[in-house]
Amino acid sequence: MIQFEENATGVNRFKNRGGQLLQEEKERNKLSKVIPQLEEQMLNLSGAFLVKNGVVFKTFGSTVEEYIQNLHESRENDRKTKLSARKLQRCETTLRTPGKSCMSLFPPSTSKCTTVTPKTIASASKKKIFATPTTENTAKRPKATPATVGSKTNWCSTAFVSIWLLNGFSISTAIRQFVQRKQRRLFHFIFNFWLFHSRLLLWSLHWRRLSKTTQNWCNKKISKARHENDS
Repeated sequence: MIQFEENATGVNRFKNRGGQLLQEEKERNKLSKVIPQLEEQMLNLSGAFLVKNGVVFKTFGSTVEEYIQNLHESRENDRKTKLSARKLQRCETTLRTPGKSCMSLFPPSTSKCTTVTPKTIASASKKKIFATPTTENTAKRPKATPATVGSKTNWCSTAFVSIWLLNGFSISTAIRQFVQRKQRRLFHFIFNFWLFHSRLLLWSLHWRRLSKTTQNWCNKKISKARHENDS
């Protein structure tokens, strides 16, 4: 039970260890129901021992009630000490130790005092001055050099090439769609032409067969009429 409580209040309690967390919780709930029943049975048995023998049953020099109470008290004390130790550790991590002096807040270069010399004055005069309206007007514009001109021309050429490629891509897609559409139309035309010719051929065969049958029937009638006239 103590081990289950330590796992439930540990650092890795929110990690599901392959379903072990749920199993431990079920066993802990089961033990929390079984332990009071066992304590009650032990108390009943100690009372029956007292009635039967007339002597109080003791274990490790203490009665059953005292032993159970000591176990509960030690468990509660351990829990409180662990909680207090965890709180102290948390406070130690959050608090920051101050520096030796206020000068430690600044970098070493600024904490040291510099002596004024002609070299320091010259270096300070060479430092960048913030732009003001007068300095902005007097500032010289950068001259055009072959490098800057070349960069502009290169940018223009790359833009032109990219536009040309995009146009070529769009034109090629349009041509491909046009060819596909024309191919579909040509396929439909060829199919319809073949269907028309096949129907025409069937009609011609049927008409030829019909003409042969009518011609045979007419020949039979003519021959029959001639035979009757001869007779």
